[in-house]
Amino acid sequence: VSRTWVEVGQVTGSSDGGTIDGESFDHVLPIEVDQTGGGVAKLKIGYNNGENPFVAAQRFIDKYMLPQYHLNEIANYIQQRVGNEAPTLGGPSASAAAPVATIGVPMVNFQHLPMPGYKTFDLPAKSAATTLEKMKTKIQEYGKLSDSQMADLSSLLETLGATNRYHASTVSAAELALVSDMLEIFPPAEAFPALDLARLLATHPDAASSKNEAYWNKLIAQVVSLAGKTDGLEGPAAVAIPMLSLRLFANAFKGGPGSLTAVIKHLESALECAQKFLSAGNKNIR
Repeated sequence: VSRTWVEVGQVTGSSDGGTIDGESFDHVLPIEVDQTGGGVAKLKIGYNNGENPFVAAQRFIDKYMLPQYHLNEIANYIQQRVGNEAPTLGGPSASAAAPVATIGVPMVNFQHLPMPGYKTFDLPAKSAATTLEKMKTKIQEYGKLSDSQMADLSSLLETLGATNRYHASTVSAAELALVSDMLEIFPPAEAFPALDLARLLATHPDAASSKNEAYWNKLIAQVVSLAGKTDGLEGPAAVAIPMLSLRLFANAFKGGPGSLTAVIKHLESALECAQKFLSAGNKNIR
């Protein structure tokens, strides 16, 4: 990308308002960025009446990873909002105070960043019953839970299976504790059903609420510890433990303030887990 940006049109008055990525602005200015391989990338600058132009300019720079030294120039362009000549970064139409861009230096470009939203791994409604029944059967086969714990498990699975009722349903303290207890009771080779339950819990609003922050601090610490013990695992657990650990971390960011605050506290450890599994041979882990 040559880092050349060009105003391609302007409409006076308030009719140039619009949205960018779902966010409304009083003014949306179309911009084209010339690309070294040919063609243009069509971008947009959003600006609200009364907003500091430098704030809008910085937002644009951050979003499209443009060089920081264009800040003054973009802010001036927003302030002017008129003119028949297209302003070009580093070109002769730039203000004298604006630094000159180095032509030919490519703009930073990432495949997955910036992310427009959180990636989540929730329970598809169509397969919920089948997935949860398999989970329950596997846990029953282990034979490590008491009758009362199995009763709590059945109640929890019923709640998690009714995805259309998440806004109104609740998860009891006993049901939450059950998942944590399973991570302690089950050996690493048998822990993946508990991990699967944990990543689903993180998507439930009540379970992931702020009142359960202490619970999520403990649970995520347990998962971090478990994820560090995968080197000797074989069979399904060798894939399931790393995969479900990472999916739990991802869901914790989206689920609610309790899980979010907890995973942020353990962010360095979660990133270390992600780094560890980058070289995994299974694509579902990577």
